[in-house]
Amino acid sequence: MSFSFNPALDNDVSKVRFFIGDTDSDDYHLEDESISAMVTLFGGYVSAAEQCCLSIAAKYASKVDTDIESVSVKYSQLQKHFTEMASNIKRKAGELNACAGLLATGVNVSEVDALRADTNRMPDAFYVGQFDSSMRGAGRVI
Repeated sequence: MSFSFNPALDNDVSKVRFFIGDTDSDDYHLEDESISAMVTLFGGYVSAAEQCCLSIAAKYASKVDTDIESVSVKYSQLQKHFTEMASNIKRKAGELNACAGLLATGVNVSEVDALRADTNRMPDAFYVGQFDSSMRGAGRVI
């Protein structure tokens, strides 16, 4: 089992660790292998960060708060913290996706030109200059 973190955030494991605050090599919550598996399973480091938080929260949910004399350990607070962090990551990811806009991909200019050159195809319904009063521009397809 291993731990790695690069502050340059040049790999998905480091990005997840940064998102969830698991950057201390002396006191880390998840192994690199577990984080890598989450990235693969959930398709990216943002979703993996959310799931890692939920996984850590589940670990602390199974532990009991302890009070011994003047020392107390509140696992329920850690569980609550990581559950809230997962919710925040999910909300932020949703905001980023909502602001991303639309992107048309897969439109290839040569494919469009080949379709237009196909003689067995219906003619274009619209073209540049279609409503001009002169014939200038007629026949130029949009």
